[in-house]
Amino acid sequence: METIDISLIIAQIINFGILFFLFHRFLAKRLNKLIFERRELVEKLEHIDADYEAMIAKATAEEKKILEAARKKAQDFMSDSEHIARLKAEKIRKKAHHDAMQILDSGKRDVEKERLSMLSEMKKKIIDVSLRINEKVFSGAQANEEFIEKELKEIK
Repeated sequence: METIDISLIIAQIINFGILFFLFHRFLAKRLNKLIFERRELVEKLEHIDADYEAMIAKATAEEKKILEAARKKAQDFMSDSEHIARLKAEKIRKKAHHDAMQILDSGKRDVEKERLSMLSEMKKKIIDVSLRINEKVFSGAQANEEFIEKELKEIK
């Protein structure tokens, strides 16, 4: 076995003490300060991250509220539009029905006017033909005309 040299151990302890002193004197304060700053930065970032998550949650909730309100407005708008469309359709249907009735009434009046006109014309032609026939048969135009007019009045 080897023997341990005490002087070598003492020299190593002195070297370690000098290195520890130099480390403590020049590097330890800066290193501690750097570590402390990093811890503070990490804590700030964790705090900021928590705030950011809270803001995202709040924004998401607000987004849902806005979307729900927009859907409700759109649904109300569609409902109102459908109601207005039904009212307009009903108004158009009533106007079309009214116009059709006016056209029908106008057509009936025209037909009635035409019927009366044709009836009057037909009476005139019948009287004229009857007068000619009676004139040839009876040879008295005045008597025949009075007789035919009297008969026509009775027909009415």
